[in-house]
Amino acid sequence: MLRISKAFTLIEIAIVITILGLLVASVTAGGALIEQARIRSVISEMEELRLATFIFKHEHQYLPGDFPHASLHWGIQACVAAGATATYGANGNGIIEGGHRSATTGVHDKINESYAAWCHLYQAGLIKQHTVPLDNNTTTPIVGKHIPASKFGKGSGYIIAAFWLGYPLQTSGNRPDNITLAKPGVPMWNHTPILNPKQAYAIDKKVDDGKPNSGLYRVSEKTTAACLVSGNNEYNIAGTKDPVCTIAVIVE
Repeated sequence: MLRISKAFTLIEIAIVITILGLLVASVTAGGALIEQARIRSVISEMEELRLATFIFKHEHQYLPGDFPHASLHWGIQACVAAGATATYGANGNGIIEGGHRSATTGVHDKINESYAAWCHLYQAGLIKQHTVPLDNNTTTPIVGKHIPASKFGKGSGYIIAAFWLGYPLQTSGNRPDNITLAKPGVPMWNHTPILNPKQAYAIDKKVDDGKPNSGLYRVSEKTTAACLVSGNNEYNIAGTKDPVCTIAVIVE
């Protein structure tokens, strides 16, 4: 009687190994494609918002949120939070302010141009996401409701303001209006980073100079030890994969 061998032949083993290798490669490639798509979506969103801000200033001679004639164009309540005054977000001083803090009480009042800016852009037909201004800075803004959401996910959204956004923007005399991708906190600019150094570098390199502290795209964080190396002039792309970087684009 003939015995039927139940062992695999070398050819069969080689075929199985090849198939497993192809599966692993496809999963890895798929992950890379998803990552690239997320990076492209961030670039597209930030460029769209920056362009919208530029067009708004060109058409109205004021930055969104700082536009003192907003109520004449869209009605008093169009971009005013509940309980805020009619002059909310519209002092026309040339910067997008994140809110005023009382020198005596330390409490923010209801004037917050940073939230009104998104509403102004929406009312002007320059962005698609409609947001509702938040009346003060003591409540965590809801992404997708108070600020535009990002397709990058992880609770991320877009913050627009002229100050308190970290190195290298948070320096005396160097606080330009900028759009920052982050997870907002309380106050809004007390943000949580969502990008790792490699992701931040990929964005910066594709649309700017690839340097974290020059050009239009810059790192905007409170601590740069994990995100940057070489005197804070290079991204730490070989370092951590944790979210330690926040990217901002300057609005000109």
